[in-house]
Amino acid sequence: MVFMVHLRVTIIGLLLVCMAAIAPAQAELVNADWLAPGDRLLTRDTETGLEWLTVKQTYRRSKAEVSQLFGVDQEFEGFRFATLDEYQTLLKNAGIPLTFDKAGPADNFFAGQMENAKAALTLMDLMGYAAFLFRNGAPDDDHRRLHGILEDGFSPILETFRPVDFAAGAPGGGLRARLSAAVLEDHRIGSDVGMFLVKEAIVSSIPEPSTRVLLAMGQAVGAGHNADSAAYSPCGTTPPI
Repeated sequence: MVFMVHLRVTIIGLLLVCMAAIAPAQAELVNADWLAPGDRLLTRDTETGLEWLTVKQTYRRSKAEVSQLFGVDQEFEGFRFATLDEYQTLLKNAGIPLTFDKAGPADNFFAGQMENAKAALTLMDLMGYAAFLFRNGAPDDDHRRLHGILEDGFSPILETFRPVDFAAGAPGGGLRARLSAAVLEDHRIGSDVGMFLVKEAIVSSIPEPSTRVLLAMGQAVGAGHNADSAAYSPCGTTPPI
């Protein structure tokens, strides 16, 4: 009896420690594969469960054209256009907490957001981008643009720029963001504008390692309790507490 009581107390204590140590999962953006293993064409937001297709897959396409390719056996089966709210959540989870005003798209311009520039670079590495300036005849990777079209008809733009950008007044470089108005449905977009397409992520049913540990400990507690009950209730009497 004494051994089983001590074992049960020990396991319960370990359970409490593990539960305290497992903090609520924080949002994370990670690459995922779409068409083939290792293609890394998707960006998965672990908080929302949405997967974003790299914008480069829809360069030089019109919104009307892409919208016809969401059906079964079509090129973008399972996808849809993201909304502005979903885009803002993506930015927040990427470390870029910007809020756009839907009522006045022309007034949405943020300049010199230096503290968010590194987060924007990481997001662009995940989702794709185009260089919007050239140096010595070649694209300048220090000047990046992530530009896409949303379901709402909005067209948000993120731009990063290299150090000493006098227009933005940020000697260390930084980030510019703006929200453009609607783009014509049948207009074929240029080589640096894509579509923000999302789909629900397919999540594995296999429990996380931490969850498996907790389940195993819970089963052990239950087994110990059952064994204790069997040992002290040979005639159906209530076991000692």
